[in-house]
Amino acid sequence: MLKSTLLVKCGEKSIFDLGGQSVLGTRKNETVGESENKEMKKRKFYSNKQDRKLLRNNLATNLYFDGPPIKRIQKSSGIRYGRKSFYFANKVYCLPLNQTIKFADFVYGNFELLNSRLIIYLKAPEIRYLSTWNRERKNTLIKYSKAISSLDVRVDSNFLEQYEEVRLQIRKLLIEILRDTRSDIDLHITGHRLAGVYAIFAVMDIREQLELPKRVISVTTFGTPRMGNRDFAKYVNQIPRLRITRYTLFDDQIPRFPTRELDGYYHPGIEVWSFMECNCRPSKTNKIMYFRCFPGNGKDGTYDEHPDCINSEKEHEPSFTYDGPYFGYYFGDCSYTMEEVFDRNAS
Repeated sequence: MLKSTLLVKCGEKSIFDLGGQSVLGTRKNETVGESENKEMKKRKFYSNKQDRKLLRNNLATNLYFDGPPIKRIQKSSGIRYGRKSFYFANKVYCLPLNQTIKFADFVYGNFELLNSRLIIYLKAPEIRYLSTWNRERKNTLIKYSKAISSLDVRVDSNFLEQYEEVRLQIRKLLIEILRDTRSDIDLHITGHRLAGVYAIFAVMDIREQLELPKRVISVTTFGTPRMGNRDFAKYVNQIPRLRITRYTLFDDQIPRFPTRELDGYYHPGIEVWSFMECNCRPSKTNKIMYFRCFPGNGKDGTYDEHPDCINSEKEHEPSFTYDGPYFGYYFGDCSYTMEEVFDRNAS
């Protein structure tokens, strides 16, 4: 059986060469079969291709939802910003620490200018407390005092407490960057998992506290959990010139926690869901399909997330193993170039 060879240490993960393919791994002597078996165990739901086809065919059948219907993104140009955001969100995993900005222990970031768009990318620790959240069911929503709104805006106390540890440092960086750049340059912040939570808090902070009349602020997150109540999601969606896009993976449960039904948490922004009909790695024959889901109004006429996309899946215990594939690549994999990720003809 072919053995995998360690290529390079990247962030907190190792990359192995498996007959020409680079994948994430944890042991130098792990075999191809062992790696695939682990992947199958992680993705134990919808392992049958027929079940996945049934799920896809049942999309857009929720008659009670009042909002734009689910839409498949047919052209790769429709996810070009997602590709760019992924590249930079992953880049911070690969940079040496002396080339990043340290906000706190295990919280790093950096920024650069690309085509009249200022891109800030963040990295934060994994969201460990969510692994037991489902069993404990503790309501940790607290009033968000910085929100200038008549809505009852509440956020998760755990996330807010973690953000407050780095708030002043991130805010200082954003203010300095914005003062040193032209007012017509838009701001884009991106992050994976908890870094996406930090990104949303950060733009709420500067948008409310600073006068940014001309700038458009975009936030792109990957696999980010819910972080506030219904009024929080409505409030964030109403902030002028703020655009939030959430990229989610098929069978990744972190974006579904904490839950809507039992816990009262909701996502802001637009969701782009990555879906595959086979339990396998993406290739020319096994293409990733992308669906865009907009929020709207639910049964009772109040704000709700779209019932399709990731909300159409079965619920199970959240896992921290879903680092990809986003556009055919994995977080922590540093073996590809910016041109490869930006390639519109790729998966």
